[in-house]
Amino acid sequence: MPSSKKPSYVDIDGIRLPGGFDPQRVREALSFRPKPGDIFLVTYPKCGTHWIQQISQLILNRGTSASNYLEFQMKTPFLEFTGTSDLDHMLPPRLFKTHFTFERQPYHKDAKYVYMVRNPRDCCVSFYHHSRCIPGYQFADGSFDDFFEVFIRGDTDFGDYFDNLLSWYEHKDDPNVLFLTYEDLKKDTKSGVLRLAHFFGKKYAEPLEKDPDLLQQVLDKSSVQYMKDHIEVTSGDLQKLLNTGNGTTMEPVRKMFVPQDGRDPTIQFIRKGQVGDWRGHFTPEQEAKMRARIQEKTAGTDVMSLWKD
Repeated sequence: MPSSKKPSYVDIDGIRLPGGFDPQRVREALSFRPKPGDIFLVTYPKCGTHWIQQISQLILNRGTSASNYLEFQMKTPFLEFTGTSDLDHMLPPRLFKTHFTFERQPYHKDAKYVYMVRNPRDCCVSFYHHSRCIPGYQFADGSFDDFFEVFIRGDTDFGDYFDNLLSWYEHKDDPNVLFLTYEDLKKDTKSGVLRLAHFFGKKYAEPLEKDPDLLQQVLDKSSVQYMKDHIEVTSGDLQKLLNTGNGTTMEPVRKMFVPQDGRDPTIQFIRKGQVGDWRGHFTPEQEAKMRARIQEKTAGTDVMSLWKD
């Protein structure tokens, strides 16, 4: 029987991460001290991270979108990857993203936390495609069967899906936490946008409620097609980033996104944005395994009621 493949990971202070991550930057993120008014967008990987980033940026910037991937990421630094030493340019409210469990998340009682989760089956499929296309995982020829086994064991980067979800589910009713599901946001994006804007503050919600054109801008510019056209990463973005930074600061970017064989990278953060894509990937045996894993990890909780439909 052939041995199964798995993506390349490293362990940094008890957190499993892709090989391109820099230990110093991860530790900076873990020890980061938020300020009152900071906003954190927290997800388990491939649960709509870029989508909630785009919606949040559009709300905070009155419908104005980033024009490219680099600008998009600068507006919402990914703390585990970028570190925290270069945040002086950010004006309040500062917007960050992380993939931490609640226990490892930099916390301030007067900061705000948006946690978005996605059905584990679709998350698994999206995570597989992500791991294949990012060179730092060294998993370009990995199969879905291989990745499924990694996911079902909880051995992916950023740890077990259910551990991450449950750590935040306990805090879903905290006044400074907004808990969302990808599926609900897909079903009624308009209501989700307004709910998010109200969570950010009255000054962000009122313009959307009073100006239907502004609200429509937010909806249009957070569509899958718009995001693919305007903020999907390109080889030109990467080359520009590598050319503007020094060798030390850009080494994690190089390790993560530049193929070792010198090919131009083909990276896709925004794929289908669909609900139910897992049905085209899971075998009946895999679905049975997933059901058993769900039962094992969520026993004694009502967390799976998030997906009653």
